[in-house]
Amino acid sequence: MREYIHNVKGLLRLYGIKQKQFAIELSVSKSTVSEWASGKKDPPIWRYGPILDALQKLGNPEALKLKPITGIHDLIVEKNHAPNPCPRSHGHRRPTSAACDR
Repeated sequence: MREYIHNVKGLLRLYGIKQKQFAIELSVSKSTVSEWASGKKDPPIWRYGPILDALQKLGNPEALKLKPITGIHDLIVEKNHAPNPCPRSHGHRRPTSAACDR
C-alpha cells in the first residue's frame, strides 16, 4: 500500500496558507504546489516532513487549534483508502458513501 498526502489544496485552505507562500517555504515552484493541490502529482515522500513543518509554521493559529497537526500520520492516507472520483464525472473527489453535492 502506498501512502500519500491527501488533499493538499484542502489543507492549505483549512490552514489559510497561499500556494505561493507554501512554495516559498518549501523552496519549490508555485507550479509544483499547484500540481500537488490539483491532484496531478503527489508530493514525494521525502517532502512530508518539510510539508508538516511548513503547515505548522504558516498555518492560521486558530485553525491549528481547531484541527491540530501532531505528526505526519495526520496528513497521510493509504492509497486504497483515498476518496473515489465523483460518478457523475464532475472531477471532484468524495468519500465512497457520500452523495455528490453538485
